[in-house]
Amino acid sequence: MIRSVIICCKNDSLNESLSRSLSEKYSLIYECNEEKIYELVFNHSNNSSCLIIDSDSIFFDIEELVKRFRKILRLKRFPVILISEKIDLELSEQYIDAGVSDILFTQYIANSKLLYVRIKNLIRMAESSIALKELECDELTGLYTRQTFVKKAEEIIAQNPEKKYAIIGVDFENFKLTNSQYGEEKCDEFLSYIGIQLRDKLTTGFAGRFSGDQFVIIFEYSIEKEIKYITGFANEILKKAPIPHQIPKIGVYAPIEKDLPVVRCCDNAFLALRAIKGIYNKNIIFYQKKLQDHLLTEQRILESMEQALEEEQFIVYYQPKHESITGKVAGAEALVRWIHPEYGFMSPGEFIPLFERNGFISKLDSFVLKQVCKDIIEWKKNGFPIVPISVNVSRRDYLEDGWIDRQLQIIDEYKIEHELIHMEVTESLYAEYMDVIIDQIKKIKKLGFAIEMDDFGAGYSSLGTLSSFPLDVIKLDISFVRHIETNEIVVENIIKMAHKLGYVTVAEGTETEEQFKILRGLGCDLIQGYCFSKPLPKKEFEKYITDNSVESIIGQNTVRLSNSTISQYAGNENILKAVLEIGESLPGGFFCYHTDDNHEIISFNRETLRIYECENVNEFRKFTNNSFDGMVHPNDLKTVNMLIKNHQDKGNDIIYLEYRVLCHSGKIKYIRNYGRCINTEQYGKIYYVFIQDCTEEYEKSLQEQKKNEVIQCLSLNYTAIYLVDFESTTITPYAINSTFDKNMNENFYKEKNYHQIREFYAKKYVAPSERDSFLNVTKIENIQNEFKKTDSFNFTYHFFSEDDSVYLVEMSVRKLNDENQKTRAVLAFRIISENMIDSNAERNNSLMSMLDKKNDKTQFEILNSMTQIYSYVNLIDFKKKTIIRFDSHSHEVRKFSLGRECHSDMNQKVAEQIVDEQKKDFLKFTDLNTLEKRMKTKTSISAEFLSGIMGWIRVQYIRVNPDSFDLVVYTIQDIDKEKHHEEHLIRLSITDELTKVYNRNAFEDDIRSLKKKKISKDFVFMSVDLNGLKSINDEKGHAAGDELIKGAATCLNRCFGGNGRVYRIGGDEFVVLFYAEENELQKLLTDFETAVSKWKGKLVDSLSISYGFVTRREYLKKPIEDLAEIADKRMYDNKKKYYKTITVDRKVQISAMEVNSSACILIIKLNLTTDEYSVLKVLEKNDNVSNSNIFTNMINDFLNQGYVHESSLVEYKEKINLEYLNSVIKTKDDKFLFFYKRLYKKEFKSSTLEFIPTKDFSKDNKEVFMYAKIYDK
Repeated sequence: MIRSVIICCKNDSLNESLSRSLSEKYSLIYECNEEKIYELVFNHSNNSSCLIIDSDSIFFDIEELVKRFRKILRLKRFPVILISEKIDLELSEQYIDAGVSDILFTQYIANSKLLYVRIKNLIRMAESSIALKELECDELTGLYTRQTFVKKAEEIIAQNPEKKYAIIGVDFENFKLTNSQYGEEKCDEFLSYIGIQLRDKLTTGFAGRFSGDQFVIIFEYSIEKEIKYITGFANEILKKAPIPHQIPKIGVYAPIEKDLPVVRCCDNAFLALRAIKGIYNKNIIFYQKKLQDHLLTEQRILESMEQALEEEQFIVYYQPKHESITGKVAGAEALVRWIHPEYGFMSPGEFIPLFERNGFISKLDSFVLKQVCKDIIEWKKNGFPIVPISVNVSRRDYLEDGWIDRQLQIIDEYKIEHELIHMEVTESLYAEYMDVIIDQIKKIKKLGFAIEMDDFGAGYSSLGTLSSFPLDVIKLDISFVRHIETNEIVVENIIKMAHKLGYVTVAEGTETEEQFKILRGLGCDLIQGYCFSKPLPKKEFEKYITDNSVESIIGQNTVRLSNSTISQYAGNENILKAVLEIGESLPGGFFCYHTDDNHEIISFNRETLRIYECENVNEFRKFTNNSFDGMVHPNDLKTVNMLIKNHQDKGNDIIYLEYRVLCHSGKIKYIRNYGRCINTEQYGKIYYVFIQDCTEEYEKSLQEQKKNEVIQCLSLNYTAIYLVDFESTTITPYAINSTFDKNMNENFYKEKNYHQIREFYAKKYVAPSERDSFLNVTKIENIQNEFKKTDSFNFTYHFFSEDDSVYLVEMSVRKLNDENQKTRAVLAFRIISENMIDSNAERNNSLMSMLDKKNDKTQFEILNSMTQIYSYVNLIDFKKKTIIRFDSHSHEVRKFSLGRECHSDMNQKVAEQIVDEQKKDFLKFTDLNTLEKRMKTKTSISAEFLSGIMGWIRVQYIRVNPDSFDLVVYTIQDIDKEKHHEEHLIRLSITDELTKVYNRNAFEDDIRSLKKKKISKDFVFMSVDLNGLKSINDEKGHAAGDELIKGAATCLNRCFGGNGRVYRIGGDEFVVLFYAEENELQKLLTDFETAVSKWKGKLVDSLSISYGFVTRREYLKKPIEDLAEIADKRMYDNKKKYYKTITVDRKVQISAMEVNSSACILIIKLNLTTDEYSVLKVLEKNDNVSNSNIFTNMINDFLNQGYVHESSLVEYKEKINLEYLNSVIKTKDDKFLFFYKRLYKKEFKSSTLEFIPTKDFSKDNKEVFMYAKIYDK
């Protein structure tokens, strides 16, 4: 095949020269597009073998393109030739460093023979290099082959005899199963990915592929931390691997023996690795010579296992399970034992892990299941009591195709009821292959088998994810039972949570009567262990169930405890009664904490993390300061703690609370809290709490409450109120006045929709001349259109009752949004003028004499009804050019010629009473010259103004006839009381109760308003936070804290209130939005700082505030949200500076002084790089603290003076030093906790040293806090 040369050149003359030199021997491809060139080279299109680039005519980044080639293994040697008329030396070196193969000057191009030879040699060298590489490297992974790895390793060892080396073997757990599950192609992709990652990212040594899924790495060995780097690196690259959940097993041979061949060193690494294959959570092991003896034993086991199965050397034993309350036998677990003819009794721990690795476990599991089925058949035949039997199922079984069918075939062959067989699987299996296992177990459950999770709580899963597992029974990990005295709280809450999820609990490994009593008291359902019986061979088990009372289970649900079942236990144990009380409303989150002043959190589950929107345990503890106080919204904390304390003083019954919490994201949630206080010997008084997120429910009730508040507010002034749902067109009466609804009972509203009711009402009760207007205003589409402009509007009309009385009625329409932002409306009605036709004969006669005789009754009724509520009523007749005016104060009725100036004169007198800023608007509104145009599409218009004499007034123009502009009523109404009441309600909703400044609701409303308009350059956003509020609350009480908050509000309001608004948006957080010119701003800030410095309260002597501000002129185009963020950042920067000035930063103050202070006898800040420390707190003056500021000196003094007990001495010296601390604390998320005994007040006491990185911890700033605590006080 003819090779191709790609030419990248825009110089026609140069292209001709290249063509003359090369076209006879090579196919030429001309291409100047960078991406197309890359594609041609990458895909080896047209057998492309060389790339020539003219640097003088091409302007893309040549250096970057070449670097892209060199990142790909097979393109590392691909020839790239650069041609240029002139390139300086420095630039030439730069191109060569990037990977350019050769540089030719333009004058050489004329010599076609020279050019051809240069290119031919480059191509030949590249192809030879690739061929050699292919011999040395594995085709799939690109790593060294086994032979090349060994050769290269021997060379590097021989060249560096003074250095030590380590060899690591890597093998993937159950990769054969992975191959069958994902297919060969996907597994090849996985192995290729591993090769690329090892080749490109391994920063020390080199790697090779030994065989299949086995890899080897050699590198210079210094200390064990290098090995940890490799293992961490392996786990990191697997996160993005094409096949998930692959587990690398790592064998380490270090340091290698120089006299031993490299291939033997590799074998030793893999020999070590074999010892941990199949062992969960143990993924790395160092080679030791004794491993050879162990492997020889394993080999003997493997050689005899098939024979043992044929000769029935494997024996099934049964260990009974007893009900904790009744003591009856309720089940048993089938356990296999090997009675070897040569080695005697063999523990399952010796052969089960080995069988799981080599796959023999599947045969053994089938043997045990078959034996259990045989025994059950025999027990039935001989009349023995029957109980369900749990059989262990290996992880390998669940991952094999067809396993379920094989097991089902065995069980059905013996016609065993499925409810008699419980399938038992270890908790670790869920962690390794969760999705696959859950899918398999769901299939088993559908067939009627019960599922038991063994070893629950060993650390692989959590209560938070427990509900997603298809389970029936939880068996507590044996470590909980062995140490039940110290694990009592944890076990109690696991049992409670299990019962809430409907699971039966089993305590395996219960050996003593004391353990049994505690477990029974905690509500554990079944007990298994030597306390009742050891595992028994078949005959002994038959005798055991004959001699003991048995809970018969055939035909019953064997794995679900109903409330009635638990109730029978409750009668025996008071603690179970408490479980039942909680069980009905048990929420998802759980935590417990000390009831002392610090309220330090002891433990919590994953659901608690989810509720608080924290990603991990460390984030949650930091966010809450590891205190219950940090879990409650600051505004609710005082009340919550008071209620809990009152409850604690009264007894230890369950307490129910509802309060707000502040999440890590800043979101506020509402939760329900079910808690109980218990007294423990180890921890003292503890509160354990179950919480439920009820935010959604609360928000719905809040919407309902808002609706009720609107209706309640309206009911003060309106006598008939209805709720209209636009979507369903239903209308619901809330307050019914017989005047309006005489013929409308509840059934009437149920049977008819809103459209039918409004038409019926308009036809029956609304004045004919106003009927069309009423129907138009109350049409749903028109109401929705009005709501786009305003949240409420009014409409006035005349109501004709059945007894011929006429009333003037006001209808108020209010907008109401529900939790889904679905709009509804509240319609409220009130009579604003009673029927007064005969109440004032003299005035009536005067009115009648002025009215049009043809329409006198209608006009009279209109004017007469309106005079009852309006201060001034004018009937303007544009056709007759007259005005009839009635003054309600003087009861005077007068008639004038219309004359536009007459109306203006009257309004001019009213305008004199209107406040200055509204006068112009009033005169504009009352201008008759523009009135017809303004009312063209409306039946009425109104506006509200503030009068210096009357207070608030409403001015209104109303058409008498909607179809004509002949008659218009002009009114002035006194609404001062109504307005003040409305303002009072609004003020309450936007005012902070404690400080009387604006609250968060007002702040959010104002921010929404600011978003809609252009913000002035003088605008200032100021973020404010109090310093040390929590310390004041803890030391002096919440009354002192409240005084501090009110003091801050006073200073802020005094200095900035005249220029804007002050808002309290959280516990100790304020925001100020104000306007100030550049020269005025600094004076305001200076005045504010002066006010803060001079403030003094009755309970607190001083006030400290951190603030940050940003002006609009700094960022003219940024949205308001960005300004808020900038102000917040500046405030927190200032807060940080504040704490540094008092030598304790914010994290120290929170972590050390608030969380750890009560227990800490010493707190220091330590630099792990410089070895320097500073003392932040010393509780006891006589506690030993070195005069030197060098940490190593302090530790040596501490040791020399005998402060460390001899039992802790070796480990203390090994771990409390800079080298070790640097190895365990590498990031700001790492922590180190050290337990030891130390001398304190002339006695040795249990103590801890806890090392926590500062929030600024980095490679360049390795500062940590050390907390020294005493526990057995």
